[in-house]
Amino acid sequence: MKRFVAALTVVVATIAVVFTFSPVRAETPSQGNPTLAVRVDADGSLVVSQRGSQAGAVITLPSVKVLPAEIDALVPRTEERKKLALSAESTGTYGNFLKVMNVARKAGFGKVSILGAEKETRDGISEMIVDLQRAKKWPPSDKALFVGYGDDGDVVLRLGLGDSAQEMVVSLGSAPDAAASLVPKGRTYKEMYFHADVAVSVGNVIDLLHKLRVIGFGNLNIAAEETEAD
Repeated sequence: MKRFVAALTVVVATIAVVFTFSPVRAETPSQGNPTLAVRVDADGSLVVSQRGSQAGAVITLPSVKVLPAEIDALVPRTEERKKLALSAESTGTYGNFLKVMNVARKAGFGKVSILGAEKETRDGISEMIVDLQRAKKWPPSDKALFVGYGDDGDVVLRLGLGDSAQEMVVSLGSAPDAAASLVPKGRTYKEMYFHADVAVSVGNVIDLLHKLRVIGFGNLNIAAEETEAD
């Protein structure tokens, strides 16, 4: 865990990409229909299909490495790359999931729609919309909450930056409640940056992000280093 805490500090200082989440409720129409749907299987292979009026055959790809060429073939016009629907087998690695988001960003997609492990939650949120954009403001404010999920299963929570930052290490299951308790009561603007080890389960990551959304983290961002599609 000490190694991961140190890595989280480096990420905060040298961040390359920020993916920003926006909530979409089940009763609210989705923000535009996806152009493509991609599912990441546990072995790293992909299942790709077109959406809308140009729906075609389902295509299986051996890895994310060949996804850029497939996007060029299926959606050759960049102005039509509005949104990509993304899902994953829960036992797969977060790293492969993150690579697909990076490929989508570089291909010109403006948004990614992510479905959680459970399609419905108690408050009606059924999907998360990700804005594929670089950080507009960096560094974040000193009131931000940083959440790091390590490959040992523990979660590092750090409120603020510098020597005055408050920090705790908790289990995955207790992370949402601990995050809520760390932010001072009465603070309505809850800015959060999330970073996870690429080897962790993508199902755990998506579940945690959904739960953090539910308890009120309205400005939830994924912090990620640049990754190559390999």
